[in-house]
Amino acid sequence: NNRRHDDVSPSRQTSEMSALSARVGVAAAVVTLALANYNRPAEAFVLRRPSPSSSFPSSRAAFPNRPQNAPRTCAPHHFTPQAVHDFGCVAGRRKMSRNKRDGDVSCSLLSESDIDAAIAANDGPKRNANSDTRRLLSTAYTLAAISTVASWVKCSLTALKSHPDPALEAICGTRHNLLTMGQAFCLPLPLTLSVFRYLILAIENDELENTTSRRLNLGLGVSSAWLGSAALFTPLFSCGYTLYSDPLRYAAAAAHYLTSALCLATWSSSVSRCSKGLGAKFNRLISGVTGSIWSLRPKECSDDPEMEEGSDGRNEFATCTFLFFVFGTMPLVAPFPLATIPAILGRRISRAATAWTFLAAVVSYSLKDAVERGESLRDGSSYDVLRKGLTVGSFLHLALVALKLIGVDGGGLILPGDGLWKVYPMMLKEPFAGIMAILTYCLAIIAGMKAN
Repeated sequence: NNRRHDDVSPSRQTSEMSALSARVGVAAAVVTLALANYNRPAEAFVLRRPSPSSSFPSSRAAFPNRPQNAPRTCAPHHFTPQAVHDFGCVAGRRKMSRNKRDGDVSCSLLSESDIDAAIAANDGPKRNANSDTRRLLSTAYTLAAISTVASWVKCSLTALKSHPDPALEAICGTRHNLLTMGQAFCLPLPLTLSVFRYLILAIENDELENTTSRRLNLGLGVSSAWLGSAALFTPLFSCGYTLYSDPLRYAAAAAHYLTSALCLATWSSSVSRCSKGLGAKFNRLISGVTGSIWSLRPKECSDDPEMEEGSDGRNEFATCTFLFFVFGTMPLVAPFPLATIPAILGRRISRAATAWTFLAAVVSYSLKDAVERGESLRDGSSYDVLRKGLTVGSFLHLALVALKLIGVDGGGLILPGDGLWKVYPMMLKEPFAGIMAILTYCLAIIAGMKAN
């Protein structure tokens, strides 16, 4: 009656050990069979949370990066490949060894190499699908860039190669028309090519969801929609002049509208995770636009050129954003001749060209925001593409304006002749707006040089 607990008969100990070994063997066989037939082996460990008495590793050991306040249960698609890899590696290293009557039996659940192979097998199709999608989207943006440039160049050459008014055509001549066509290409071509190049790089680097890519997609989408409307409804934008044939109007409008649809659809897709539904996306758009307006003032600005905040270009880019935005919207509401500033393309396509001025405002704000976030604008960075596009376009535009003021078009402020007053009367009627436009382009060049 006073037998101790450890005085159990040897036969009883042997029977208990045999029963325990049998249960362990059955459990190992069931787990191995399930893993062999499950199409996602690495995730088979995490589809069910182990009980506290289980021999599996704890969730804290298996998921060292899991936040402490994270829920204990989670849907299968919330497990990242790295989390599955961590859990499986810990579980695979845990071996159950039990002493059986005829020897030791060791059961290894899953090796680390098996888990790596399983994750690669699961992620392979997804990677291939994402790669195909990025390749297709990059091709679409490349075609959009080509069609946008071709449409603008063709429309500009058609509208500016001769004046529809014979009396003005006799005064202007071929030299004036060539200078005006060059003015139409100086800012738009470098600027739009830099924006498309940045977006294509963002596709390749899987960065379409960052703030700059979303902002540029919206800006380019709005600008392309404006250009498409200017091509389709030409008389409304050019004082009643009919500048294009019907095939050119429809082709140019289609090219710009398709580019706009591509950019806006990409923006909508990039915000779908956070804003589902048309109403939520519209609210997000309104919040972003109003927030950008109130964020025009540089963050942590300084008037000391010796400090980084006063010498990295953020102040200049913020000022350029405001001025380009004013000049990009002013021709929409102002009458001629004020509406010709800053494009200086006359009544024919000055209002259509305000789309590029508005895009310059979007690029300036994006560069300001990048500087404030500590992004590099030096050679080789993705933001360097935008910086060079804005700087080169502003320099070419300003250089051509300077040539006109000097008097290469029949005389001016330096060269003899009265060509400046004859062929550019609208620009001279608004001297204050013209000077402010020149200062804006000068400031854009200075900002680009300081940011580099």
